[in-house]
This record gives sequence, structure tokens and C-alpha cells, in this order.
Amino acid sequence: MRKRLTSKGFTLIELLIALAILASIVAIIYGSYTVSISSMNDARERMDIYRTARLTLERMSQDIGSAFSAPDNEILSFVGKSAEEGADTLTFISVAPGIFEDSPGKSDVSRIRYYLEKDAKGRTWLMREVKCLQADDSSKGQIAEIADGIRDLTFRYYDGKEWQKEWSSEKELKLPAAVEINLGLEDKENKVIRVSTVVHIPLARLSQGLLSPSGGSAQ
Repeated sequence: MRKRLTSKGFTLIELLIALAILASIVAIIYGSYTVSISSMNDARERMDIYRTARLTLERMSQDIGSAFSAPDNEILSFVGKSAEEGADTLTFISVAPGIFEDSPGKSDVSRIRYYLEKDAKGRTWLMREVKCLQADDSSKGQIAEIADGIRDLTFRYYDGKEWQKEWSSEKELKLPAAVEINLGLEDKENKVIRVSTVVHIPLARLSQGLLSPSGGSAQ
């Protein structure tokens, strides 16, 4: 008596179970891949923001660190104004070299102003206006967009004893010994990354020596 040869295949239920297991594995792998890519993109964005912040603080530190002021001269003043919602402004005279790189013939002594400004899309930019000290007061200086995505910009000024929110060299009769820069930058999720630095002003001692304690010229 011959045995009948039969070939046993997968049943429909077995195929469905196998497909479900395969789909679960693919979903897990895809989910891990997506999370990894998202984490990499977030890390790259944060690195870009920190790089922008570092370069911005370096630029501002070079300008502010070379600040100069003559307390009895309105033109050579150092003025920091505090504003609501973290939109401070700072205007001062700087003797930093190479400010006008595109115009070598211009004097390096210039008036610099840092402030915030919104564009048509609602993005807030850190602006830097540079004007040659020899230029007409009515003329505009060179305006550059330093960084965008700025949430706030604040300054504090050290008088040698305590920090102040505002500064006027005409009132204080000197430069601040140091300036603290506080910068808030937004990422794509509108989370704020805050960076800060303290800039010491070497010429602060010189500006103090320009006037005697009574307000007259030092002999």
C-alpha cells in the first residue's frame, strides 16, 4: 500500500501572524530611526544656535571692550538704555581696529549702536549700526543684521561696586568697568537658549582720569 505524499503549507492565520510580527519589527526600527534623525536634527540646530551666539558675543565683546568715552563730551558718550521686553540699546564710541574693513581709509574710531528690530515676517534681529565719527550726524551709518531669532537683549553695567541696568557717561562721568551681555535666542520650537558674557573695558580707568572729582578737567 502506497503512502500518499502531501505538502503542508502555511495557513492563513500563520501568514497573518507572521506579517503582524514583521510589521511590528519594522515599526520599531522605523520609530528608532525617526527618533535618532530627530535627535540629530535637534542637536545640529542647537549647535548652530550656540555657534551664532558665540560669534555674536565675540563681535559685541570686541566692540564694547574697545569702548572709549570723554565724560565732558556729548559726542564721545557711552549710553546704555533699558527697555521693556528685553529690548535694550547700547550706543558708544569704539576704537576697535578694522571696523570698516570695506573702507580702509576710514578712521577706526566710530560710533556703534546695538539694538533689536523686527522684520516683515515678525523675526527679531540683532542689529549693529556703525558710523564713522567724522561723518555727518544726520547721515546713517552702516547697518548690519548680526543674528536673527532673538528673543531678548539686555545689558548690565558695573560701576566698580554694583551692577546697574542703565548707563550714561555724562551722568556717571566715566565708563563702566564692565558690561554684562545677556542674549536670548529662540529655536524652531520657540524655546529660549540663553547665553551671556562679561566684557571688561580697559579704557574705563582712562575715562575716570579725564575729570577730577569736582567735575573739572584733571590737571
